[in-house]
Amino acid sequence: MKWLVAGWMVLCLFIAGVGEAVAEDNISPEELAKIVVEQKIEERIEFGFHEFEGLSVGLMIPLFDIGEEATYYLVELHHKDGELGGYMIVDVSDSNFVFITEFAAGDVHPYQDISSSDPYYFGHGNYAYEENEILIDMRTEQPLNKEEITFLKKEKKLKEEKSKEDYEEDVGDLFAPQTIISRTYYYISGVGDPQQSDSGKSEFCAPTAGANVMMYWKNNGYSKLASSTNWKPVENRLGTLMKWDSKTGTKISNIAPGERSYIKEKGYKNFSVSTVNSPAFSKLETQTKNKRPPILVLKGYNYNGNHAVVLVGTEKYHEKLGSKYTWYYNIVVRDQWKSTPKDVWFNFGRGDGSVSHMISVIP
Repeated sequence: MKWLVAGWMVLCLFIAGVGEAVAEDNISPEELAKIVVEQKIEERIEFGFHEFEGLSVGLMIPLFDIGEEATYYLVELHHKDGELGGYMIVDVSDSNFVFITEFAAGDVHPYQDISSSDPYYFGHGNYAYEENEILIDMRTEQPLNKEEITFLKKEKKLKEEKSKEDYEEDVGDLFAPQTIISRTYYYISGVGDPQQSDSGKSEFCAPTAGANVMMYWKNNGYSKLASSTNWKPVENRLGTLMKWDSKTGTKISNIAPGERSYIKEKGYKNFSVSTVNSPAFSKLETQTKNKRPPILVLKGYNYNGNHAVVLVGTEKYHEKLGSKYTWYYNIVVRDQWKSTPKDVWFNFGRGDGSVSHMISVIP
């Protein structure tokens, strides 16, 4: 049986100026989601992202978690003519820690073509739906088995505990920044957006991400890395070198050696390919600052373990809210799915999922 989260009596800050009026009011999860999305749109525009101009809150879709509670909302962003202009997913599982876990501007979103009335969300890029009382992974169109469901329930519990720990140290994301002390944003232009579904192979994310990185460097001074603009031969060769398996995908430990072997085959000897476990945000930022797109492995993506994406941007900003100072971190990735726009933003270090590995390729 599924449950919609009930409305809460919460302590809300209505900011006229920094650290000013405080009011207590009844407010529903849907209203909370709407508030944070409207403020995130304003924030994006303030930061110079023109693609968010003219967008407003549209359809709001409750998303269920593994506990069968609607603890998320997918909020469509609409243009003035009603056309889809983006989406944001808001975690409303804790009234004291409401935040946007992922967002993007564009004319698609993950749940757009799902007719099921029971969409599920399990964290960054992890989408599912229910059909005849069976949960289906939207990426693979395969049923989730009992082991996967048990795993996801454990992940949900860990996430809830982590959220509470975060809230003890943080104001949370309920309100847009009031005073930006500093902001740093790096973005790597020229990175492609190949779709792993075009390969016709399942669990092929690592070879696809690797091919994207190789094609980037081909176009930036290392032309021998590919014989043409077609990335599929590169992807297929990397699949072999990374020892990809149709059932289990690619082991993380095989990604860097596979890339290293591919580069060597193409006649380049001075590339450095390395793996960093649980990279700090500063490690990611170093790569984007120096225009070197790495592969990121997202932990907690699903039961099978991980999903490989390509990092193209990092953003951090420091805000002052009253007497408290808070850092916010975002990453921008190519997640290689047709159901999401080119640039997908994930929060870093909050709520669902995390980056378990970074595989850097440096000429």
